[in-house]
Amino acid sequence: QKQIAQWFKEYPQCNWGIAGGRIDGADEFLIFIDVDTKHGKDGQQELDAVYAAYGKEPDTFVVQTPSGGLHFYLKTMVRKSRYRARLHGCRHIDVKSEGGYVVLFDSETPEGPYKPISGVFGQFGTLEDWFGADAEMMVHGEDEKEYERRGRVRIHNGQWAFFVSWA
Repeated sequence: QKQIAQWFKEYPQCNWGIAGGRIDGADEFLIFIDVDTKHGKDGQQELDAVYAAYGKEPDTFVVQTPSGGLHFYLKTMVRKSRYRARLHGCRHIDVKSEGGYVVLFDSETPEGPYKPISGVFGQFGTLEDWFGADAEMMVHGEDEKEYERRGRVRIHNGQWAFFVSWA
């Protein structure tokens, strides 16, 4: 945290990103749940369905993006080999891990700032606390066509239905 603060002082014109992946000295991984609301995407509606199925996210650090999206910073024991996938059952919620990144809070783009809205940076909840036994399934999803083919996600009148069962 001190290093980041120093960089912000030295390079005030820069924006910064934070990479997902293995946390130094730990068997845990840092991942980001990226709720997209840009260009008419309705990640918030999908997040509401996730909340209905699993409850609110654990106490963790959350950043609001300039478009109104959200970045949840979480730790997990689940190793994800792909740097980016969709959260199970969601078209507009990405999971970013090794090789992926999010723009760091307090960065500002022409669209606006990335603002912390809850939690404390460095004190991250876990994916397992949020999704319990379904944690690994939630981040190892298939692409949306495969979801639809298998019937795990269905569109009803343009609305997403979120199914939590894994048959």
